[in-house]
Amino acid sequence: MKKSKLSQVVVAAAVVATLGLTAACSGDSGSDGGDSSKDKSSAGQQGGGEEQAAPALTEAQLKKAIIGDSDVKGFKFSGQGSEDAAPDQEKVGAECQPLGDVLSDTTDPKPKATTSKGGADVKFSAMAYVGLAAHEQADAEKVLGNVRTAAKACKGFTDSEGVKSTVAEETAPDAGDEAVAYRISGESDGEKMSMAVNVVRSGSTVAVFYGMSLNGKPSEIPAGLLDAQVKKLEAVK
Repeated sequence: MKKSKLSQVVVAAAVVATLGLTAACSGDSGSDGGDSSKDKSSAGQQGGGEEQAAPALTEAQLKKAIIGDSDVKGFKFSGQGSEDAAPDQEKVGAECQPLGDVLSDTTDPKPKATTSKGGADVKFSAMAYVGLAAHEQADAEKVLGNVRTAAKACKGFTDSEGVKSTVAEETAPDAGDEAVAYRISGESDGEKMSMAVNVVRSGSTVAVFYGMSLNGKPSEIPAGLLDAQVKKLEAVK
């Protein structure tokens, strides 16, 4: 069995470039729900609010909503091919599975349409990825719930080749309707790598962001990426 792309992203920047900046595992998505680090959606709709659930965006709308190639200062993005996005079939345990699933569009519920872009800074010292997945709003909320639960429960995993990675929940960004953040860290052949991940729901769309440092500095999501992408997503009707 191949090493999971999730682990490959963590431990080898060269592999990440070859894979077109995709990170993936697939399998059972685990349970949904959990404490909300930032959740303005379900509570507002179930409580005093009477907001109408947002319909799933079409593939054409997603492509219109994805960040532009030069929208983030210092970074250049480009579209990813469907073959690059194909996930390896490797399970990493029920507690961790949703964290890999959301990176590879293999969530349960499955998205109705997806699009993504990957990029690097001009010095190739950092890489970043953004992916959009269209759902019905209730399904998008479930996906975020699954990821939130997994970010709290998953402490780490070992892939089929014995590479160990650790997972740590981080403070969710103030973006979209709700958000989750976590960091995956690992080591292979003495090389330490990490990947910072943010998952944001805006209406019925799940947006996934990750960032990797290629120069030994802490991995971060590029400054301005979340704001630029969420603003563009919210403008699509």
